[in-house]
Amino acid sequence: SKAKRIAAAHEGGITVWPTDASNAEPKELTRAGSHTAVAWSPDNRFIASLVADNGLHAWRLRGDAELDLSGFVKPPANFAWAHKSRFLVSDGNPQVTCWAIAGANGKLRPRTEHLGIASGILVTSVACHPQHNTIAAGYANGAVLLCRYGKPDVVLVKEAGDGAVKTVSWSADGGHLALGSEQGFAAVVSFPAGLFK
Repeated sequence: SKAKRIAAAHEGGITVWPTDASNAEPKELTRAGSHTAVAWSPDNRFIASLVADNGLHAWRLRGDAELDLSGFVKPPANFAWAHKSRFLVSDGNPQVTCWAIAGANGKLRPRTEHLGIASGILVTSVACHPQHNTIAAGYANGAVLLCRYGKPDVVLVKEAGDGAVKTVSWSADGGHLALGSEQGFAAVVSFPAGLFK
């Protein structure tokens, strides 16, 4: 990142190291549990981690404010930041769970929104478009759809079948979406340039 830092998730939290020649001490962000993944927000103001068998935890690096994100039907396995750091999304519920994180006076507060089709089928994978507020969501029944923050409409990309979707990932230019299921189904879907306007 531009901030020249690297982070690692581990038992008990996250450690952040500077990668420049400042010789600064590593910063320890502690929270009980086994942290298995970590992701920076695109503006480098926030960092979030996946806490095994629990949920997500987020920190604002300036001021050390932190926040637990919980309330899942199943412990989440995938999470992602939106392209302008406006929100954090995850799987683990029947709809895409989306948190807009803001705060003042040293505290963080999330505003929760659920996106996509309301059903009993769990979301098993998520990915944020690199340029727009569009989220790709894979489901336990094999379906994949696109939804947008603040909008009720969805686009069906793949119908149900072929096992739970384990991964969805956008290309760097946002024109293509790769997806894969637990039964070995894999595909790359290309989208017209005007779809996300």
